[in-house]
Amino acid sequence: MNSKHSVHRRAFLRAMPVLAYTGAVALAQDTASPAALQFDLKIPKQRPYLALTPGEIARAKDRAKRFGWAKIVIDHTLAEANTSLAAAWSELPPKGTFPGHTRLGSRLFGAALAFNLTRNRKYAEWTRDGLLAYAAIYPGLPLMSLRYKIQDSSLNEAVLIVLLAQAYDMVADSGVFTDEQKKRVEQDLLRASITCFRITDFHNDPRVKDLHYRCYNYQVWHLAAVGLVGLTLRDRKLVDYAINSPYGLRHLIAHDINDDGIFWERSLHYHEWTMDGIIPLAEALVRCGVDLYASEVPPDLSSIDQHYLTDTSTRPKSLRLLWEAPLYACFPDL
Repeated sequence: MNSKHSVHRRAFLRAMPVLAYTGAVALAQDTASPAALQFDLKIPKQRPYLALTPGEIARAKDRAKRFGWAKIVIDHTLAEANTSLAAAWSELPPKGTFPGHTRLGSRLFGAALAFNLTRNRKYAEWTRDGLLAYAAIYPGLPLMSLRYKIQDSSLNEAVLIVLLAQAYDMVADSGVFTDEQKKRVEQDLLRASITCFRITDFHNDPRVKDLHYRCYNYQVWHLAAVGLVGLTLRDRKLVDYAINSPYGLRHLIAHDINDDGIFWERSLHYHEWTMDGIIPLAEALVRCGVDLYASEVPPDLSSIDQHYLTDTSTRPKSLRLLWEAPLYACFPDL
């Protein structure tokens, strides 16, 4: 199993306890104008709170003292971070280089995680330098097809921004940033990236005609990027966009998760990739007082272009369906 997939599966397993929660928020059905999903956002004063919290860090350290497997995981994390730090910062990969930027985003995430596990400033300083390197060039990059600036697609741009937002959250209060440096990362990089993913004019923006900005797995990652940047910057409007905009997560639950639980693209690979995009935002929202896993919405049976619907049920839907469906797709000898 490669490192990419092992990271994804650790995130998958981390999300499972949340799904055991049985409460639900039911929304009144209004197919013409769906009711917004109401939420009471409570962003912690103390960072980090996107990918993990101080309490979760403490539990991870305690487990490493008591369990061999936990110590192996932390030792591996630190070893990877040390490998990253061995390479001094020079220039970022060329624009449009894939997977170069995504791999670098993962390394920044890993170094930021290493800082939280050790409190060694060298990891935070290396992460800071990488984030500032991106912030220095990002505003001057052209917006390609209204979709991306430094990657080769809006999908890969969103994956990168998710990683960078999580990394910044883990080192923002480490003491290695000046106020001016924080402002550059927050405004010139994170907030500036939102233009790649957010649509404000749903009548005239040409991206609305593209299903990648409505219902494909791309949109899940777009929403994750917008939502995580919103949580990082404590911007409720961005968080609300990720959840309640016309093609936000509320729409995804009601329209794009079929009633058998499989994502509408009908591929278990795309299904898992969709879950990988939902987990970072849904987990961060849980840490900020919003349990999106527990929310139920009425199904949206409207047709969108070639997005065909096969639902035969009018039962409410929830994110839980995404997690249950693969269990029914397993072979008996798994």
